[in-house]
Amino acid sequence: MGLIDSVVLLNVLVVLLVVYAFSFPRHIDKEDSSETLDPRLWRVEYETLNGEIERRERSLITMGSIFLPVSFLLMGQAATANSPNIRLLLVWTSIMLYSVWLFAVQITSWRLDEIIYPRLRWLERHIGFEAHRFVGRRIQGSCWIHIRRHHWAIFLIVLFVVAIVIMNA
Repeated sequence: MGLIDSVVLLNVLVVLLVVYAFSFPRHIDKEDSSETLDPRLWRVEYETLNGEIERRERSLITMGSIFLPVSFLLMGQAATANSPNIRLLLVWTSIMLYSVWLFAVQITSWRLDEIIYPRLRWLERHIGFEAHRFVGRRIQGSCWIHIRRHHWAIFLIVLFVVAIVIMNA
């Protein structure tokens, strides 16, 4: 039973990682012109969009700090389960709970950022100050930023590795 479950888990992981890879925004570093015609409203638009990113990021971190520990807690319970059926149920519940959060919340947040960041950069250039453009130049080409952007997916991989170990124990 363990080998078949491991193969299934690996196949699901590969599919999820492929979907994840194709879901990641590709144009987050570009600029997008503002459709707000009155330059006096550009600062209001900037503050509104910047606030939206801040609220979404806070919500994302809060939810992630709930879903990740709960998923690993379920995985830990699977490791102590005596029944193979209960173990299998807990492993899949753990993986699905975290995966649903990752794909329904994390990736949709990225998509919204993909829309908003280019607009913010354009507004910064026309308002006459830099915040996101400054940070963008400083992190360009940095390896650590890719780890930071994808750390939620790294946890998914760890969850699958732990699941495979549990299913083969």
